[in-house]
Amino acid sequence: MVLTAEATDRFRATFAFGPLRQATLHQLFKQTDFDKVDDREWLLRAPIYWLASVKEPLFVLEGNKDPSNVIALHIMREKSHNPNIKFMEVEGATHFTSLAPITAVLADKILHDTGPTMNITLDEGDLFRDFVRFTTTSR
Repeated sequence: MVLTAEATDRFRATFAFGPLRQATLHQLFKQTDFDKVDDREWLLRAPIYWLASVKEPLFVLEGNKDPSNVIALHIMREKSHNPNIKFMEVEGATHFTSLAPITAVLADKILHDTGPTMNITLDEGDLFRDFVRFTTTSR
């Protein structure tokens, strides 16, 4: 989703969970023979190099408990000076446990965002409360 936000301003806002800053550095691709892939192709698919291209609000979200991509989130946050991007950690959540509760919160916010411009706000405290509320009521 980060690449989508970098490539177009077509959306009022974009939400990305568990960002990869560069596919060549992620363990999912450790068995890939990178010599067989064009360097330009990898560069184009590395969100960390295109953060300045984001024109509309982008919320990058990730749990801060393993397993997660929170280190990638930290590195991208440090590299980016783009005011359109908000990097947010979900306290106490893994990449996987953050998805359902935060998606539910975002869906509600998106449905109620009906004005002429995007008016969605998020903060890490709200994300944590929503995560805790969801996980304690879903047991």
